[in-house]
Amino acid sequence: MLVLIKRFKLRLTERERGRIDGLHQAGVSDRDIARVTSRSRDTVRRVVSPAPPTTPKPSGPAPALTDRETRRLVRTAAKGNLTAAKLKVELGLFVSVCTIQRTLAWVDWLVYTKMQNTLFLKAEDMLARKTWASNMLLRKDAGAVWDTIIFSDEKKWNLDVRDGFQYYWRDLWTPPRQTNMRQARGGFVMVWAAFTSQGKSPLVVLTGRQNLDDYVYTVSEYLLPFALLNYGVDFIYQQDNGNTHRSKRTKEYFAEEDIRVLDWPSKSPDLNSIENLWAIMSRRFYPNDKQDNTVPQLKAALFEASDAIPTAMLVSLIESMPHRCVEVLDKKGNKKHY
Repeated sequence: MLVLIKRFKLRLTERERGRIDGLHQAGVSDRDIARVTSRSRDTVRRVVSPAPPTTPKPSGPAPALTDRETRRLVRTAAKGNLTAAKLKVELGLFVSVCTIQRTLAWVDWLVYTKMQNTLFLKAEDMLARKTWASNMLLRKDAGAVWDTIIFSDEKKWNLDVRDGFQYYWRDLWTPPRQTNMRQARGGFVMVWAAFTSQGKSPLVVLTGRQNLDDYVYTVSEYLLPFALLNYGVDFIYQQDNGNTHRSKRTKEYFAEEDIRVLDWPSKSPDLNSIENLWAIMSRRFYPNDKQDNTVPQLKAALFEASDAIPTAMLVSLIESMPHRCVEVLDKKGNKKHY
């Protein structure tokens, strides 16, 4: 009976590998090394010229963006001029907007943030802000004066979109970008309101362009009843430096009614804590960019958002005023984070 015996090649020992490598270093050819060691030439080649280690292929689908496309995307996004949708068009990327957003979200030095909508401050504006903050902190009644101040403001609300909610991709190594806004912003419905640590005035819807007489009427019909109810005559009224607020007619009315008016630095909405109330109302009023279709719906939503603000929030905002003054001094009159 014919018996077939399969020949098995023994694995190279470390001693054999060392011998093959030594002969190769001595200049002996692969053929002669194979003959001397009784090994095949392929085996000798594998010892003297080992194959480079292979990187295992990553599991899952291939990345939607190549490394080059990702680098281009990050560089362009860092300029802060384009949204994810516009980046897709600008760079000609054949991926979804969500993929672009996810890719940029992995960049630890890049963040999608809201652009600061603010007023441009000149040197004299910053000096006036520093002086005001210092005077408020050095008052003899500095600890109690804030509870007697009634903060007020007008606000214009857009029916279609939020005013000033501009977002961009910001490089965290660069200063925040700001947009310069005008003192009077556009909107569809205009309201006036005031508040203190004691509570809020009625939210007043203003009709048409407001002149001097209109403003005096608002103060007499809505501010004074609110102030007298909570403070009697011992209160200080805060208003910004709008034209109707600084007019001769308005000043004469304040003098007639013995209304003390707080001196106020120009271009300082960040010092007026009622701006924080507007921001809170915006978050309630515009969740997920919700829009109202009619003016009555807009008004109803505004009243609902105003009524939902708790008194504890008002107290917290008033208590923040000394900290705002300190921060203005620390920043040499520049804008604060509030």
